[in-house]
Amino acid sequence: MHGYIALELADHFAEFGDPVAQVLLPMGVNFAVGLGDDQRAQASHEAGARLYDSITRGSEGQAGAE
Repeated sequence: MHGYIALELADHFAEFGDPVAQVLLPMGVNFAVGLGDDQRAQASHEAGARLYDSITRGSEGQAGAE
């Protein structure tokens, strides 16, 4: 996490449209697999991303309604 944040602050990921989705999350999946997980790490990442998207989309709609 520290390395990702340092590189993000140095604008290393400027060419990425969504550096969290394109760099940080795959890096976390690879880390979990390296610790001994299997395909469940990728499935967990995808489920978490869907949940996050549903939460953020819901809050954007509520903010516009106020």
